[in-house]
Formats: sequence, C-alpha cells, structure tokens
Amino acid sequence: SFLYENEQDYVDLGLQNAVPDLDMSEEAYIARAKEFLDIQKEITDHEKAVAELSNNKISGSIFLIISFKPLLKQLASEEDFPRLYDEFSMVTSGCAEYAATHAAWRHKRTYYAGRPKSIIRHLADVNESFAMEYPEAATFEPMIPAGDHPEYPSGSSAIY
Repeated sequence: SFLYENEQDYVDLGLQNAVPDLDMSEEAYIARAKEFLDIQKEITDHEKAVAELSNNKISGSIFLIISFKPLLKQLASEEDFPRLYDEFSMVTSGCAEYAATHAAWRHKRTYYAGRPKSIIRHLADVNESFAMEYPEAATFEPMIPAGDHPEYPSGSSAIY
C-alpha cells in the first residue's frame, strides 16, 4: 500500500481500528451471506447504476470531477481554482475510492478472506438449511463481476 510500508506504520496511522475483527465461525459466515443476499434482493435500479458507475474506476472518477467542477468554480477564486481542482481530482480519483481496497487487503492479510461468490457457493454446498433457505446461493453470481485475478477480495468485491 502507498499508505504504509510495514505493520508498524499501519498501526501508527491508526488504521487497525478501521477494520474490525472478523468472526470466522460458520455461523458468522452464514449470517453475513444471508445479509448479503437479502440486500442484493432489495437493491434498486438506481443503486445498481451507482454501483456500476463507481466500479468503473476511470468513468466513476471523471463523473465526480465533472459533476463537482461547476460548484468548485463557483466557490473558488480564479487564482485558487487550478490548485483546488488538482487537489479535488487527486482525492476523488487517487485516494477516496481506494479505502475499501485497503480494508479488503487488511482482511485478506489477516484472515485470508475469500470472495463473496466463493463463500456463498461454498455455504450452499456444505450447509443444507442455508441452501434450502437461499436456493439462489448455489449458482450465485455477483452483480459486479470480479476481475480476472486469483481468489482474494478486491476493492470492488468489498463494496458490491
């Protein structure tokens, strides 16, 4: 991570408090999977559109910058605008959207956490009552497809 070079830097920055301890029991995995599936059943078209836009790292950042540029131009002086625009662009495209990725990687490092798709399908295979209550879990596909990389949580899968 660009935020810290080692474990002590992570602790010194207070980031360990940003990611709570994860209950790794089967009951906890089932509770989180049920919550995840229930939320996904109720997601609105607007929320889907926001998720898809946010998942497109380039378009999502450009959308934020273009949306807020008129407001920034209105509020900032002519002299301050170029500097503030650069800072706003960097924060929206370079820092803010990666917070979930840092949290996901922290869990990956601590717990070797898996993707929602793998966990939900596994629970459907090994837990009969979960599979009966949530039959869609056996063939679950995430709303936002995971990237083509090994099994680990990405920033996108941490959010969506």
